[in-house]
Amino acid sequence: MHTYLPHKRKTLIKSFIDSIPLNNSLKPDSSLFKLQHLRNLTLRDCNLSGDLPSSLGNLSHLAKLHLSKNYLVGEIPVSFGNLNQLRDLSLADNQFSGNIPFSFANFTQLSQIIISLVRNLFFGSFPTSLFMNPLLGIVSLRNNQFKGPIEFRNTSSFSKLHILFLQQKKFNGHIPKSISKVSNLKNLNLHDNNFTGSVPKLANLEYFDLSYNKLEGEIPGSLGDMLELMLSHNSFSSFGNQWILVQIVFEDHYLVNSFGGSIPQCLRDAIVDLTALNLQTQQSQWNSSSRWYTLGVS
Repeated sequence: MHTYLPHKRKTLIKSFIDSIPLNNSLKPDSSLFKLQHLRNLTLRDCNLSGDLPSSLGNLSHLAKLHLSKNYLVGEIPVSFGNLNQLRDLSLADNQFSGNIPFSFANFTQLSQIIISLVRNLFFGSFPTSLFMNPLLGIVSLRNNQFKGPIEFRNTSSFSKLHILFLQQKKFNGHIPKSISKVSNLKNLNLHDNNFTGSVPKLANLEYFDLSYNKLEGEIPGSLGDMLELMLSHNSFSSFGNQWILVQIVFEDHYLVNSFGGSIPQCLRDAIVDLTALNLQTQQSQWNSSSRWYTLGVS
């Protein structure tokens, strides 16, 4: 599908090709990269291969670029920094590698930015510079080869970031307290990493996945009013004070941890809202014979 500006001389502003096997690479001298007024370029699931040419940076008016589900490889060219009007970028399901370029921080012209780099081969440390951009709205870096601690240096309290997916990678260290500065963050997924230590107090989150890490200690009471909280396969030992569950659903999730003692009153009080809760634990000493447990939850 192509869309043109209503001028006497047609000017292409949108090109959308989905699931059509082009079986080719993006040539540096392609006429595609001469369409300087192009605002929307989608080449999704087109069997494209090879590197991204630097001439892609000629498309400086692009607001949306989707190249997902191809076989593109190599590093993101430096010229990507010329695309400073981008607000919606998806490079998911390719084989891109290398570090996230600093030029991604140039995407500052429009109201909210979406970046999906899911299922590639990007590596290196956490791309701190990317999160210095206050206009980031949704970022998914899951299923890549990043490693090391995550940091949010110089992140603005006015950041528009509200969804962040970092699951199934090799991040480690402590969950930084600085993430609490991102006041609009509602959905944070840290599933299947190597985070250690305790969980900092985080306000405003609604969905939080901490499962399959190496976290331990007390679960802060500040996490108790989320809509969905996943804690399984860690080494948590207790619930903090003032734990109140409001409309939480633990459906089909396991609390495999190291809890001891009796079942916390907060879980007893939440029986009306829980649809399913499995209290299987690694070293459980909870009294699972209680009437509350056997009648209310499987």
